[in-house]
Formats: sequence, structure tokens, C-alpha cells
Amino acid sequence: MCGGTLINRKYVMTAMHCVKSSGVTARSALVKIGEFSLNSAIETIPQQNIPVAQIIERDDYDESRINNDIALLRLSTDVVFNDNVVPACLPTDPNQQYVGQQAIVSGWGTTSSGGSTSNLLKETTVKIVANSDSTCLGPYGNIGSTRMCAYTAGTDSCQGDSGGPLVLKEDGRYTVVGVVSYGNGCARANNAGVYARVTNYLSWINENVADGWCSGTNPTVAPTTAAPTTAAPTTGGACDLTCIGDFTGNYLLNGLPATCNLGICSSTDGTDLCSALRFPCGTPTTAAPTTAAPTTAAPTTAAPTTAPPTTAPPTTAPPTTAAPTTAVPTSAAPVKPGKLCNLRCVNRNLNGNYLINGIPAICRRGRCRATDGSHLCKQLGFPCRR
Repeated sequence: MCGGTLINRKYVMTAMHCVKSSGVTARSALVKIGEFSLNSAIETIPQQNIPVAQIIERDDYDESRINNDIALLRLSTDVVFNDNVVPACLPTDPNQQYVGQQAIVSGWGTTSSGGSTSNLLKETTVKIVANSDSTCLGPYGNIGSTRMCAYTAGTDSCQGDSGGPLVLKEDGRYTVVGVVSYGNGCARANNAGVYARVTNYLSWINENVADGWCSGTNPTVAPTTAAPTTAAPTTGGACDLTCIGDFTGNYLLNGLPATCNLGICSSTDGTDLCSALRFPCGTPTTAAPTTAAPTTAAPTTAAPTTAPPTTAPPTTAPPTTAAPTTAVPTSAAPVKPGKLCNLRCVNRNLNGNYLINGIPAICRRGRCRATDGSHLCKQLGFPCRR
């Protein structure tokens, strides 16, 4: 698994080592656009799965030195842009070094060196450092103009994030300046992560992706967007997403910026997060659920793991209904629950009644049935496979 960056309606940028190994180039590849959760269908807008029509390689890629580690994927069909799918901008100044600037790296890679990959898209912030910085020059020597380093103590990209974006705000827009390439372990003290430097390849990129721009030319050459203001962000109400995972940190949930602590998340732009996500863990009850205090330690700055929470989600008692004042209705046959759907890969502690992507369901130990008779796994896209 590798990451990539959508740069226009037809092209994705990734790392060469993701598509070529031991001199052999991959014969096929599939790109998933608009994905957030790998194992559960919580996205409000369905992801787009598009086969790759052509892998555009760098002839000067040096596999032994991991140099010129950048490739382009031409998609077989155009991407449909929506609230969850927006291309990143390319840099406008090929001479810009970005030293000292904060940048965001994201992906589904492992949350520790040699650990397990993440089910949810994660991000962290790192600082771009000069190639002469001790965290870059010390571990890797002179990496030249084709690569760049980024380092913040205690956090990093990791295995499985390769090919993904390193982005920052430039002229008020998210601009991809690096491609995740390699490093010594993950978040190792005084060891920066190494990225392919996008500005070094601007001419090559623009020559190869020209047919993907909506207007036929790269719109990032003359940006018109004003720089953002520095007003303090507003925060939306808390949204319980513990049925998905006990994740902690900053995320982009279906295009909404959010901060989470042990699966309880709030949007940082003031949006009602649960409403926007269509209450993936069920609508809240009028009475506040009681949950045991979490036993996990305070999170470190490193990306958290996504193990299921230690506290079981509260079960919801069925509502009582008042006796009807009209004539006694004829009794209809009860609806037979739908087929059993294994959601243990999402959360093995699902017990009780839930509203899963708008579908009423009853669960026991992570195995659920739709109470309206529908095929739950089919409607969710078989999140834990068939």
C-alpha cells in the first residue's frame, strides 16, 4: 500500500519505489480517491476506485540510492471533484526551499516503525529543514537538490505512507511540496524524514499532466486566492466515533478538519461533525451515556494506534410507545432481520442497537444485522470483506 496526491482530474503523483521494485514496474494499479476509512464505509460521499491507465516513470530513478523517487499515474477515467475530493496545487516558484515552514504529511501507514498500518487516514505536522541541518546531513549525508528533509521530534511519516503528500499553505492554498520517500525508522530522534522535492520536477510534471487540467493549462501558475486570516478557529460540538476507533490527534474527516481524543471528535471549523457524518455511531440519546474512565495513558505526539476502545459503547434500550387511541390495527408480520454482517475489523466491541450509515442495526460482539431486513454488509460495501 502506498499514498499519492491528486494534482488534477486525471493524474496522481506518487513515489517511484511504490510502482517499481528490483527493476520491475507494476503491471497494474488501482487508485482509491476520497477514501478515509480503509475498513468501514463511513464516507458520506462514496470513494472513487479508478484503475491506472499508465505509469509515468523517471528514467533517472536510482533504486539503490532512492533518488528521483517520484512517479505519475495517469488514471483511466477522470476524477469527479466533490467536497471530499479536491486536487492539491503545485508550487509556483521552482527556487523556493520552504526551510523553516510547517508542513502536513498524511497517510494510512504504520503508527510505529514495523507496526500495523492505520485503518483511518492520519496526519501530522513536521518542519521542513535545510539539507545541511544535523537531522538531515547527519543520517543521510548530502542528499542534493532532488530531495528535502522534514523533522519534528516525536512524530513522522512511516512505512505505508510512501508516495503520499507533504503539503503546506502557499498563497492560501494547500500546495504539495514533497513526496514521502524514506527515512531511518519512524520518528527516530534526530533523524528527519526524506521526501522527493517537487519543485525540482515541476517542468517534468507539467509536461506530462497537461491533458489533465480542466482549462488545458496549470491553474496554479497565477494564483488569485487571498492569504487566510489568522482568526482563532471555532470548534463544533463533540461527536462520539468510538464505534470506529479510539483515535487521538488531528484528522480530516470527510473533508472536515477535526481534533479527536480517544474517539471523541470535534470539528475545528465549528461544523456539527456528527450531523455532517450522518451519525456513523448512532444518534445520541437524550440521556447522557455513562462510560467508564479510559485507562489509556495520555497520548504522545507520535501518531496513535487505532486499537478498539477499552470501554464498550452504551447499549440503547428500545423506546416505549404509548397505546394508540385509534382502532386496534391489524398486526403485520415482524420484519425479519437481515443477514449477519461481520464488522469486527471495525470494532469488535459493538454491542447493542446502532444506526450505521443510516441503517438501523443490532450488534453483538461486532457482528451486526440490519433490523429493517436489508443486507447490511452489502450496503456498507463489505467493509470487512465478504
